Amino acid sequence: GGFHSQQQPRYAPESEDEKLAAVLADLEREEQRRKMDRRRRKSQMKRAALEVCRKKVQAMREEVKSQQIAESKGLCAEGVLELIAKQFRNLPAKKAVETRVRLAAP
Repeated sequence: GGFHSQQQPRYAPESEDEKLAAVLADLEREEQRRKMDRRRRKSQMKRAALEVCRKKVQAMREEVKSQQIAESKGLCAEGVLELIAKQFRNLPAKKAVETRVRLAAP
């Protein structure tokens, strides 16, 4: 809704019927808005849950990758995870991902 969503000034309804109709219309709109809000909240919750799953999968992949790095360099996996954790603790997220990708590259 841009500027057009502002309501035109309604002239005072002459009859009770018109007043009632106006009130009903407002209620209807309110109900619609509430339905939309509910739907939006539901999809936000769904999205959040998906995001959590994705993060878990990502973490599992990271662990496997770091173990492979460890094996190729003859380090124990815990050591590598420590190293990686230390390196990424102080980096902004995007940078961390780039570095991680570079580390994982052969």
